[in-house]
Amino acid sequence: MKLSQAALGLAGKAGNSKDVVDSLAQLLTTLKDITTSSDSLDEKLADYVFFPLSHVLRESQNLPVRALELSLHSLSILLRTGWRSRIAPNLGGQLLILLTFLANASSAGKKIPNTSEELQSVAFICLSELFSALAFTQQGRESLINSANIPALSHAITVVLEGITNGASNEVQLAALAALKAVCSAMEERDALASFLPGIVSSLTRVLTLSTKSRRSFRLLEGGLDVLSKLFHIVLSDAHTKDLPDNTEDDGKSPKFEGLTLSWLKATAGQIKLALANIIKLRQHDRIEVRQALLRLCIRVLKDCRVSLSQSTSMMVETLVMLSGVDERDEVLLTLKQMLGADSNLANLLRSSLHGWVTALPRIMQSPDDSGKRKFIHLVSIAFRILSEQGIDLTIVDRVMASNLRDSVSNVICESKGFGFNKFAHGQKDLVCRKPVNFLSTSSHELKRPRRYSVEAGITTSATSYFRFFNDDFQRPHRIHPI
Repeated sequence: MKLSQAALGLAGKAGNSKDVVDSLAQLLTTLKDITTSSDSLDEKLADYVFFPLSHVLRESQNLPVRALELSLHSLSILLRTGWRSRIAPNLGGQLLILLTFLANASSAGKKIPNTSEELQSVAFICLSELFSALAFTQQGRESLINSANIPALSHAITVVLEGITNGASNEVQLAALAALKAVCSAMEERDALASFLPGIVSSLTRVLTLSTKSRRSFRLLEGGLDVLSKLFHIVLSDAHTKDLPDNTEDDGKSPKFEGLTLSWLKATAGQIKLALANIIKLRQHDRIEVRQALLRLCIRVLKDCRVSLSQSTSMMVETLVMLSGVDERDEVLLTLKQMLGADSNLANLLRSSLHGWVTALPRIMQSPDDSGKRKFIHLVSIAFRILSEQGIDLTIVDRVMASNLRDSVSNVICESKGFGFNKFAHGQKDLVCRKPVNFLSTSSHELKRPRRYSVEAGITTSATSYFRFFNDDFQRPHRIHPI
């Protein structure tokens, strides 16, 4: 009642903003006290409480930012409790426009005197609660993609994406990401979500691409990867795209959204491949939460989108293997082994990738990039070990590996500057290798000790031990001495 009087007085030019702010603060405290349980406030009480709030929001241009912040905090409680599953679609459409306006940083100076990080953050929180409330009922979900609400929905998603990429603070960005998750869950029609897919993927790629200019919160990276996983599952899973038509059927009507076709899928898959090529660099991130979210994305692509995103499957397999070797104490390696054991097609895909990596091994070992060599040897060794432990037939891979390991070891010994072979100028007596050393027999997989040379670190007879020899301590010089 006190808030109603203060708001009506302000509308009649007889009140002052301080009374409104004080009343809003008191209302918020009361709502927090009485909504300790989700069913403590029904939709009738929510409507009653919202009446004075609506007057405050209509006078937003005459009130300080603090009044708007308090109003939205109270509104978020109403959406989460009283209106959680029973909000009227018409009211939902009006709130969508209002909250989008308040969340938009560029609204300052137009119909509101100023904005703040807290105002933008709580506006995104309210949008998230609004989308979740609409998603509870069939009527609410249909109203969200109704033709009359499409312009407002499109603008809301644009503002949300802007908040994720360029939000003034980490709190604003995380709140905007929560709103994006909620709207993706609320849109039931795949064609509707697919129409927003390019813009969402483009914005999230900007966030998920490692940059020295701006370091993103690991929670933001984790959440962004999970949103992509969800979108790929809803829009691009093989179960949904296997029967797409060649062209959109023309029924003489003007559709709300562009229909999904094979040509659309082909163009989309190509753009997503480019996006994933930047995103998978997060496999080097130091936070396990980010690497696990990237793991979930890779699994989603390989399990649900193996055909629709076939251009990206090799990248996903390589990333899975790289993630498996980062820290064996986490569950990544175990997850990959379980996937291989349950899906023979995935095991065959990894074996094909391993064959290509082993074929490229001599060329990679001739590269001057020592870091690249280490990563590549790590990749091959992990894949070889995982497949061997799973009992996968590696006969063909073994044959290629036997030949290429011989060439690779010879190249390393003869050409690598990190092993200290060309040091006569410094007075050392290390032996200069002038011709390839036959470490491997092409008819056997065993590493053979040369007749006249011994490696100080010792190379055992298994290919896995060979990879460990280089991978664990690639930069340390291993001197070869005459016997």
